[in-house]
Amino acid sequence: MSNTERQTVPKQSDRKWLGRLKIRHRLLLSYSALWLLVALISSAAVYFIVRQTLLSDIEKHMETTTDAIVELVRSSAQAAVRNRLRTIAGSSLEIAGHFHRQARLGLMTDQEARRQAEEMLLRIRIGESGYIYCLNTRGIIEVHPKEGLRLADLSSYDFIQDQIERRQGYLEYEWQNPDDTSDRPKALYMEYFEPWDWIISASSYRTEFTSLLEVDDFRDRIISLRFHETGYPFVIDGAGNVVMHPVLEDNVLDVTDADGRFFIRDICAARNGTISYSWKNPGETEYRAKLAVFRYLPEFDWIVVASSYRDEYLAPLVEIRTIFFATTLGTLFLLIPLSIAVSSTITKPIERLVRRLQRGAEGDFSVRAATGSGAEIGRLAHFFNLFMTHLEEGEATRERMEEERERITARLRQSEKMQAVGQLAGGMAHDFNNILAAVVGHTDLMLASDMSPENRTRAEHIVTAAERAASLTRTLLDFSRRGAVRSVVVDIRDMITEVVELLSHSIDKRIAIENEIADEVLPVRGDPGRLQNMLLNLAINARDAMPEGGRLSFAARRCTQEEWAAAELSDAPIGCVRITVTDTGPGIDPSIVPRVFDPFFTTKEAGEGTGLGLTSAYGCARGHGGAIEISNASAGGTMVEVLLPLSEPTASIDIIRPEREPRDHQGLVMVVDDEDFIREFAEEALQAIGLTTVGCSDGAEAVEVFAQHHHEIRLVLLDLVMPRLDGHQALKRFTEIDPSVPVILSSGYPGDTGVGHEIPDGATAFLGKPYRIFELQELVEQLLG
Repeated sequence: MSNTERQTVPKQSDRKWLGRLKIRHRLLLSYSALWLLVALISSAAVYFIVRQTLLSDIEKHMETTTDAIVELVRSSAQAAVRNRLRTIAGSSLEIAGHFHRQARLGLMTDQEARRQAEEMLLRIRIGESGYIYCLNTRGIIEVHPKEGLRLADLSSYDFIQDQIERRQGYLEYEWQNPDDTSDRPKALYMEYFEPWDWIISASSYRTEFTSLLEVDDFRDRIISLRFHETGYPFVIDGAGNVVMHPVLEDNVLDVTDADGRFFIRDICAARNGTISYSWKNPGETEYRAKLAVFRYLPEFDWIVVASSYRDEYLAPLVEIRTIFFATTLGTLFLLIPLSIAVSSTITKPIERLVRRLQRGAEGDFSVRAATGSGAEIGRLAHFFNLFMTHLEEGEATRERMEEERERITARLRQSEKMQAVGQLAGGMAHDFNNILAAVVGHTDLMLASDMSPENRTRAEHIVTAAERAASLTRTLLDFSRRGAVRSVVVDIRDMITEVVELLSHSIDKRIAIENEIADEVLPVRGDPGRLQNMLLNLAINARDAMPEGGRLSFAARRCTQEEWAAAELSDAPIGCVRITVTDTGPGIDPSIVPRVFDPFFTTKEAGEGTGLGLTSAYGCARGHGGAIEISNASAGGTMVEVLLPLSEPTASIDIIRPEREPRDHQGLVMVVDDEDFIREFAEEALQAIGLTTVGCSDGAEAVEVFAQHHHEIRLVLLDLVMPRLDGHQALKRFTEIDPSVPVILSSGYPGDTGVGHEIPDGATAFLGKPYRIFELQELVEQLLG
């Protein structure tokens, strides 16, 4: 038999065999074969779509996550560098302070102290080539390791102007040393040493930041991150040295994958991109395929790599493949009519799932598939939903992190602004009080002399206006937290009750006042007058927001440590109290919330307010160690919340000093003030009660006079801010010469007396400017007995 005959026989046999089958069997076989073919094609198509979608979404997710890790590494590294430079600058400031104290103690001259401090500062090296330099506020370099730059005037440089203006903080700039060929990026942290007018700067080239880093400070936080089950990030430098890795150390340029590929070299060459390779960690038996996304940090010469195992992020495909095979085999045992009916129940959910996959691939992570379409399709939908849930949660987490970063940045910016405004307000109040002291003093002298009733009335108007101006300066001092705070223990409940009682007789009757305070005692240590004034200012502000009437509510209760910590305050030792003042007015525009506590900012018409009510409340809250926040109430209107630290409840006693007629005294009193008007007024006021006075215009002159006549001088009235030798320095010299002579310190704001407004050692009393003649005379009489 020929080969051709052998081939034709089976075909004829097959046709006879098919012909002997019943038609339903042939239909069943045909439909089964067709169904099998269709099922296989459909399965392959869905599998391909799902696989491509998974790969695309995973890669996008890993790129997004890698970018987030890069920012985390960058911010952590930059924070570590900034802290390192700040530590070095702080140590340098302590070195300068040490030698300055040696000079003040007379152990060496000021010039010798500067020289020794300069020698020590120049020995300090920061990283590879960073150094310490010092310049004064005129922009002249006083200390620098480069001889050519010493005593050079660099005030024309922009970054030098920034240093002169700021004097303290972190700064990045471009700089070219005399032996450099071009500008190089640098960074510094500066501290200001006022006695020598030195801006001490710890500087380093930004390309050498890695030598300043302590990677262990944030290593664990980075490598603890995981992708899927066992994927992880790691960091290498441009030369292939391991910076952070869960298991590897040293250089990994020669590490290869299962195919002998030097994939680390490829990463170092490309620096940014995506790469696939196989990897086996130490202790593992098999290589596993990985996908890695990497980004380059040029300022540190680091490459941040986020890697994930391929079998973990493609795990849903294994389940999908199993489901498809099971579904295909099951349909082979069903009749054609049933297979047709079943096919419709399978293909339609698959089509819906594909559409959802497409929406998910386009970025809509909220899309979900119905899971009630059958066991296999339901499981597929379940895994799809689970996968989309993870993607959505990851996106939500990223958005929350971004919102939190923006919130913290806004709060920091607001805090820095308020601090700067406070410093300006304090300085203005100090100078203004000196002017008011001269006005009030000389007007008191006019009132003490014979004058016509018309002129006396005019003089009294001057004193009244000056006292109102002094009240304004006290508000500014409260805002800048430089004002003196009377320290007694008061119950906030009683304080609110008194304010409500006062308002009930003076506020518009269309405004209902509610008082919701806790039953327990709420003791707070502070100044009762200023606390009451704070509550009144908040109430008046609420009243002005309700011209047609409404409801004004006061509430007070103990608050938790979590609420206290949320205000970014240090731990309250006993506990804390939350005071809430709420109105039913139109609320507050969110755009002006960052400015409501600024001095002189107001939304009222001209002549209806000074813009200092909320400013005073802010200063009072901060001055008592607390915080204040303003927001729109949930039910409408405005809500102001004040947090204050609680104190141990104690009894407080107010001592009332009896009035007494001034009497004549004898003796010599030295008046020291660089303001001629204030000095002349004080001398005349003391001469009016029989005392002899001698005046000095600065601390140096006062020390000379005191050294010659301290046996005759019975008392000294000493201003704190003066040229040549200030009040603190003069007081120290007085104490060394004769510590028995009483000294009254005087200044434009109580903060000059020292931290916490304590009177310095060697002084007897403090008299704040502006003061009245009778206040000065009464204090002098008390000290002279």
